[in-house]
Amino acid sequence: MSVRRLLSALFTLSFCFSLAQNCVVKGVTAFAFTESESYDNAVIEAQRKLIVDCGGGVRVSSSSLYSIQEDETGKVSDTFNESISLALSGLIKGFKITDVTTELLEGGQIKTTLDAQGKVIEPVQSDLELNISGLKEKYFENDYLEMQLASNMPQSYVYVFQSRDGQIELLCPNQVQSGVFDENGIVRIPNDRYKLKVTVDDADLTKESNTFFVIGSTRRIPYSGDGSVMGLINWYDNLPSKGRCFATQSVLYLRR
Repeated sequence: MSVRRLLSALFTLSFCFSLAQNCVVKGVTAFAFTESESYDNAVIEAQRKLIVDCGGGVRVSSSSLYSIQEDETGKVSDTFNESISLALSGLIKGFKITDVTTELLEGGQIKTTLDAQGKVIEPVQSDLELNISGLKEKYFENDYLEMQLASNMPQSYVYVFQSRDGQIELLCPNQVQSGVFDENGIVRIPNDRYKLKVTVDDADLTKESNTFFVIGSTRRIPYSGDGSVMGLINWYDNLPSKGRCFATQSVLYLRR
């Protein structure tokens, strides 16, 4: 099995987290060269705006939530995945999109404009804990990737996703690995029946970055998302609030 565009960067986040505030944002716009990416970008921007406008002090510093930016020190800021983390942490509930319009602009870009509503809430502490180990910050193409996941609740379930080109891809469970923590609360991915090999997909790039999302749950609820950001968030929202947890880690892929 080949893992594509797995990511960069320099942080591991873990959110295992209700007083709700209704909020509406109107006229949120975003751009991309495909309709689906433009829509996902607008959804992300709407979530950011909800938190900024109604979050009671929650601060989101990025101005571009889809771009992956590298500063003068060489550090990579994956703001697209940061925004997904904000949504998964339980800061937004009842998120709905309304009044979506799309427009083809000169040069081929698609402009999406939408309204959104949701409730900005305080985090709820989960009983489930989750930890990622074994991942390096950087890999070269054709290296093999391995991770170990640990939970404080044996026999609970884990789902491993990667974000790639604005899409969410499920890596585990799969046809040869169930994603169940063993009696010691450990899962090793991949197991001995397959491998995860690093590739840089774009021939013009020397490096690619993205992020892993590792989600734990005390109940087995098969992933039903459609590969979109909203699909992941809506599925996660159906997991038991005190029996779910997620962690993220970014990795940089390099071509020699």
